[in-house]
Amino acid sequence: MIKTISDGKTRHSIEHLAPFSFTYTRPAKGDDPGWDKEIAVTFSWHCYTRTPEAGEQVYILRDGNEQRCFCPSRHLFSQYLPNIIRELGQKAIFQTGKGNFVTVQVVEPEGQIVDYGVFFTVTRGKGFEPLKLRVSSAYPFFAQEKRYQVSRQRIRFNIIVHNTMQGKPIKFRR
Repeated sequence: MIKTISDGKTRHSIEHLAPFSFTYTRPAKGDDPGWDKEIAVTFSWHCYTRTPEAGEQVYILRDGNEQRCFCPSRHLFSQYLPNIIRELGQKAIFQTGKGNFVTVQVVEPEGQIVDYGVFFTVTRGKGFEPLKLRVSSAYPFFAQEKRYQVSRQRIRFNIIVHNTMQGKPIKFRR
């Protein structure tokens, strides 16, 4: 795992986005005894980089054909990601209509209230491997930016986990 990223002048730590695992517990309910499932979490570089503007003079990073640049605000907010992911069972989650999910958190760095969108997918591992949760992107929605429109189709995290464990598809509504 890469531990730092450069903006061309300074190296910034991304150790807080190291892969980790956690156990998601679905509590017992009625005759259902509940269950535990291990979930392995990874983060894409979209959590701390952005697409450069046309003609922008920045330090360009490349991964295959994709070009991005370090984003200070995404990097700052990415420090909340591990805790947001561990608490998905208590969060409002929406379908994006594009085959992934989003939870929008209100984060207040230095007293400023900002919506922070966390986009993720959950897939099955092989055999008894943990489920795989990949945070594909996460970024703040500032007032001057066009806010990503999420579907009003809510889904509970335990449904995402249960259906993924069982190999059942999740129907995405547009």
